[in-house]
Amino acid sequence: MPEVTSYANGVPSWVDIGTTDVATAEIFYSGVLGWASDRQPMGEGMVYSMQQVGGKNAAAIYNQREDQKAAGMPPMWLT
Repeated sequence: MPEVTSYANGVPSWVDIGTTDVATAEIFYSGVLGWASDRQPMGEGMVYSMQQVGGKNAAAIYNQREDQKAAGMPPMWLT
């Protein structure tokens, strides 16, 4: 995977996915993309799981807030 060190203005440079099941998403994306997970506790039960390739951060997976779950928000990618 190439390492990008700069981005033109307006070009997306980061992605993360909010989901109701971080553990299952970690397993799925590890199998599909070869990502390794580095969980970062964010307090109040929130987790931000950095997804790494070759020891470098490539994306993240986080657990949705309770109000998002209650509203039936599906898992979604954000840029």
